[in-house]
Amino acid sequence: MSTARQLRGPRASTLFPVLAYAGAEGLFLLDDASLAFGFLCEPLAAGDQGQAERLSVLLNQDWPKDALLQVMLWASPDVEEPLARMRGLRIIVTVKLPIAAAVPTEAELREASELRIGTEQVLATAGLKPQGLTADRYVRLMNVLLNWGEGAGWRDRIIPECEPQRLVREQLLDLDHAIGVDARGITLGDCRVQTLSVKRFPDRVAFGMAARFLGDPLSGTRGVRHNVLMCLNLHFPEPESARVRLTAERQWAANMAYGPLVKFLPALAQRKHGFDVLFEALDNGDRPLKAYLGVVLFTPPDEAVAALSNLRTYWRELGFQLMADRYFSLPLFLHCLPFGPDRQALRDTMRYRTLAATHAVTLMPVFGDWKGTGTPVLNLVARSGQLMELSLFDTASNYNAVIAAQSGSGKSFLTNELLATTLSVGGRCWVIDVGRSYENLCASLE
Repeated sequence: MSTARQLRGPRASTLFPVLAYAGAEGLFLLDDASLAFGFLCEPLAAGDQGQAERLSVLLNQDWPKDALLQVMLWASPDVEEPLARMRGLRIIVTVKLPIAAAVPTEAELREASELRIGTEQVLATAGLKPQGLTADRYVRLMNVLLNWGEGAGWRDRIIPECEPQRLVREQLLDLDHAIGVDARGITLGDCRVQTLSVKRFPDRVAFGMAARFLGDPLSGTRGVRHNVLMCLNLHFPEPESARVRLTAERQWAANMAYGPLVKFLPALAQRKHGFDVLFEALDNGDRPLKAYLGVVLFTPPDEAVAALSNLRTYWRELGFQLMADRYFSLPLFLHCLPFGPDRQALRDTMRYRTLAATHAVTLMPVFGDWKGTGTPVLNLVARSGQLMELSLFDTASNYNAVIAAQSGSGKSFLTNELLATTLSVGGRCWVIDVGRSYENLCASLE
């Protein structure tokens, strides 16, 4: 066998669709006749109905037929100083727009640029603080997702991250890393990757439930402790034809709900109720779309089984029935990566549900722990593992603060730490206290 023949074969880079990036327009060119753009955002620490309505505007934009939008929550190991149980939370929003041929026309570029500007404005209004996803940021993001281990290339922080002379997708895998696939999942270096899909959703979901996707914000005792990617993929069909199809299905469901079979199949009445709820939203101006909620779990191989069981159990408490994907892990893993959804594979996955835009907003994984004020005078770790940097002087108003908690929970300990760190950066502190809680600190600093 010749050397050339031995070197031939499928290349892992062909699994990823991104070919090139146009910096002036902020657009990516993909190999499936698509233009794409994206944003890296900060998670919301909390939300109200106003933010839900602003995010609904995003889904009700004038998206072209077969546009694809992803909203992802990525609990990443990419932090400046990796520490035990620490991770950085980022929201990733990507959009894929179909084009007529492999090379976009000027009109298609102009339309994509306008949609990109509108999307960025909506995200900013919703408080997500979007940053454009450039080629460098995309390569960095994908390198962290695909290359695991202490020797991963992304840890060297080579600048620039993306070489403009090469195809973007050829810069995503380290030379010493491979993608191993088996019936139960994927192996990336020394990391085990498992994909899960939602088989059953809760009967009722309110905006804000996504704040509990990673963990219990009140107790911090339950939740997902490993690196995880939570992805909501949204497909936008042509609105009028989709509504015609749904109207026919609704009529069939109504006929069955009032027929003799409902005595034996009570689910027929529930199906009719579901269509009634859907059309109530559509009649109020919502757009119909198809949604898929998936989870990708990254763990050490010896912790994979326990981590999978913990994730399924915790989400079951929230009302979701999660099922591990067997024999189909690689396609769904690629489907959850940024710019990964393939229009030709939507039907084959059999995991998309028809929703109205208002209903899809409640499933968006846009919540995470507060990251602090930005200046690392006091370094804390949130309950989900997010690094929290705090300074009382990062404010445009006054410098007042209140520490309140139950007795014995650590108020004095936290105040001691705040005093010590403030002094360490050149600050000055005065303590007025009748309980002598800070006497030892004063003695140690003399």
